[in-house]
Amino acid sequence: MNLFDLDQWREILHVLMANKMRTTLTVFGVFWGIFMLVVMSGSGNGLENGAMEDFKNTASNSFFMWAMPTSRPYAGFRSGRTFDLTSDDVDAVRASIPEVRVVAPRAQLGGFRGGNAVVRGTITRYEPDLPVAYNGDDQGGGEVTVTRRLVQISVSVEIMNQATNKPLWQRSGLMVEGDYDPGQEAQGREKALDKLVTNIVEGAQSQW
Repeated sequence: MNLFDLDQWREILHVLMANKMRTTLTVFGVFWGIFMLVVMSGSGNGLENGAMEDFKNTASNSFFMWAMPTSRPYAGFRSGRTFDLTSDDVDAVRASIPEVRVVAPRAQLGGFRGGNAVVRGTITRYEPDLPVAYNGDDQGGGEVTVTRRLVQISVSVEIMNQATNKPLWQRSGLMVEGDYDPGQEAQGREKALDKLVTNIVEGAQSQW
């Protein structure tokens, strides 16, 4: 087709005017297709941007668990009953999923958006090797063997309400301890950190 052939354009115009309904429906179909393409493309990009905004402060290899009402009866209990996860469930997750490196409770206040709390803290003192149990005579100059040691951690910690940027709970000089067998410092540190997490969770719960 020669774009500059005037006779061909007159023929096309004649055909279009002779079939007005078909021409109108065709134009509407083309317009509607382009419109829906733009809408769907914009919606997809908006959904992607919204999801990325929600998760921008969340590690890509993390996930969260929370309790929901039961959906069916079990062991004599009715459906729809509610329950809360506790610190004991942390140990159950560690035992069931050995690939998980860190399991910790999370405080969430009054709604998903704008109500979350964040924990901030500073380690002010760390003692990894305090002897607490001995074998032998430590008074008469004989040989003494340390049979138990202690990790001691002191922190200053606060729970901030992100919606108001005000502290919900604060504790300065919070000290936690974990004992361990000689050579097993990691074991004592884990005990101390578990106690620290428990203290923080109990502090958050005291404000609810």
